[in-house]
Amino acid sequence: MTGKLPTFPDLEPIELRNLPDIRAIAAVIPSSSDFTAGGLWTWDASGPYRVAQLHGNLVVEFRHYVSGEAFLSFNGTSEVANTSLTLLNSARRARNLSDELRLIPEHTVEQLRGDSRFFFEQEHDERDYLYSPQVARGLEGTVYRPIRQQINRFDRASDAVGGVEITEAPPELLASDRKAFEALLERWSAGTSDGVECSVSERKAIARLCETVNALRGLTDLHLHVAAKGDELFGFALCEVVTSNVLTSHFLKSDNRLPGLSARFFMEQVRFAYARDITVLNWEQDLGIPGLRDHKLSLRPSGYLHKYRVSLAAD
Repeated sequence: MTGKLPTFPDLEPIELRNLPDIRAIAAVIPSSSDFTAGGLWTWDASGPYRVAQLHGNLVVEFRHYVSGEAFLSFNGTSEVANTSLTLLNSARRARNLSDELRLIPEHTVEQLRGDSRFFFEQEHDERDYLYSPQVARGLEGTVYRPIRQQINRFDRASDAVGGVEITEAPPELLASDRKAFEALLERWSAGTSDGVECSVSERKAIARLCETVNALRGLTDLHLHVAAKGDELFGFALCEVVTSNVLTSHFLKSDNRLPGLSARFFMEQVRFAYARDITVLNWEQDLGIPGLRDHKLSLRPSGYLHKYRVSLAAD
């Protein structure tokens, strides 16, 4: 950590100059998808978020991805009880904040177990889906049959439109070919009925990414895969190398003319991670959206990163 973030209770908006500090904390602390530099920067478009540090932990004032509720959260393992008490007492005094901490990762909550001052409750809809590239790369066995079937559907649909190639592209393509990505998002929105509120927030996040991706070079480690036939874009997937062991998938959007494309992108990210000796592929949470949950479960997660609400037991 470089020490440039303000110390809580001082908070400041997320700016490009904050990202190295955020990234440095994520590099030494097991990180949920909510606390990556790229994720915080893009989703701040629906916020705004504010950040600080306290006892070496990263503190974030979030706006929830779907409800818009404002709340405090933090990621870290240093002086967790004192950090929790400080944030909870501050939230109780504030008029516009939930009196609970939310999205607290399980490695942080472990430090509070046995402390009778706190009550914590698992947020099932917010758990991150984790996959092992080393296990999934071959899609071997009956457990992976549904994924193989989805990829076979994609192959047939791809052949029907003359062959769609999936390649890695520079993230800056999001800016230079922005109109193609916006047109794809329109087609995706027209074909989805799940999570309307989330899709509005997500489109704001993707728009911010397109606007600022050139400035993010060197500040985040983003990687883009695209599905295209010539100049026609059928889908894209964006991920972020968070640590030497963790790859987080932030955005994946596909044209509904190509069923199975999402599973095909999943395999591209599995192969990308495996080639770099990355051991965890994090596909973020499902936010309680049924279709999203079903799809992530169909990819056979190897585990979950659970998150919790934390409050004072006296409440």
